[in-house]
Amino acid sequence: MHDLIAFGFCGSRVGLVVSALCAIALAYFSLGFLRDYTVLLASLMAYGVSTIVCIAVNLMSSSKFDFSQIDQKVINYDPAKPATQG
Repeated sequence: MHDLIAFGFCGSRVGLVVSALCAIALAYFSLGFLRDYTVLLASLMAYGVSTIVCIAVNLMSSSKFDFSQIDQKVINYDPAKPATQG
């Protein structure tokens, strides 16, 4: 999760460095015992593949995301409905 935050706020180079550091740190704790939990391992694998695909698509994109517009887009996601008379 921290690697995605670093990628989003600090750029691709910082995100890749943080991802590598997280992978090395987590490998020590996670290698071996996850074979006993197949559902958890499958969920983590799907999350990891999704993360890699999203990062790859973002790195190949030439457009930059405008973070100043995120508040407006989230708030205006559902258009206001007119009040009904009752």
